Amino acid sequence: MNLRDREYPASMIAVDARTESLDTFENHLKEFRELNYTYIPLPQEDKYYNVKEGLTKSLSDDQWISPEMHLLDVLELLTEQPFLLYAEPDSSYKIINVADLNSRGIREMLYPPVAQLASVIASRIRDKHPDSEQLIRDMPDGCINAATVGGWYQDCLNDVEVHIAEHMNLTEIRGVLEHSRPVLSRICGFSDEHGLDEFRATRDLRNGVMHANSSLVRDREDIRELLDVIDDIQSLLDEAAHDG
Repeated sequence: MNLRDREYPASMIAVDARTESLDTFENHLKEFRELNYTYIPLPQEDKYYNVKEGLTKSLSDDQWISPEMHLLDVLELLTEQPFLLYAEPDSSYKIINVADLNSRGIREMLYPPVAQLASVIASRIRDKHPDSEQLIRDMPDGCINAATVGGWYQDCLNDVEVHIAEHMNLTEIRGVLEHSRPVLSRICGFSDEHGLDEFRATRDLRNGVMHANSSLVRDREDIRELLDVIDDIQSLLDEAAHDG
C-alpha cells in the first residue's frame, strides 16, 4: 500500500475561511479575539493578519494550494506554514491550519496503512507460532490480555479458526515481538530496539486514529513526528511486500 496511490485531497479537511480586507479587518478585531482566531486571511491583498501578534504579513506562494493537493503534501507544508488557503469557484475561500489535521479526513487516510501493518505482523506471528495455545503459554503474564484470550477462546468454542494474533492489539503485538527477539522481531522488519520503539509510535498513532476525540497533532513538531511515523509504516509495508 502506498498512500500516494490513493486520492486524499486537501478538500477533505479544508474549512470555510473567514476573510477580510485591509480596509475592514480592524473593524472586527474584537470579534476575532473572542472567537480565538489566530489568522485572518486578506486574500485580495495577498496578505493575512496575525491576531495574536497584531501584525499584517504577506501570504507566501506555498500557502496558496490546490484543493486536489494530496494530504501528505498538506502535512509537509504545515510544518513550515501557519495555514494554507485556496479559492473556490464562487470566490469564497477554504483554509487549513494545524487544528484541521485532527479531522476525520486525516484519520480516513491513516487507518488503512495502520490496519494493514497490524495485519501483516499478526500474520508473521501466526507463521512463527502456529499454535495459539503454545504462544499464550510462552508469553509472560500480562503480555496478552485476558480479554484477548477470552475472545479467541470464544471463537474456538464457536468453531471459528482464528489465530490469537488476529485478536491482539498493537500493544500486545509489540509485547510478543519484544519477548520473541531477535528472530520474530527481525522477521517482522524490526532489526533492533530502536525499531521496536518506532513501532510504539505506530501504536500511539493507531490509538489516535481510532479515537475521534483524541488529537493527532497539537503543534508543528507533532506534524513532523506524524510524517516520520507514516514513513516508518510505509517502509515496513514495502519490506513486507518485498519479502512476501
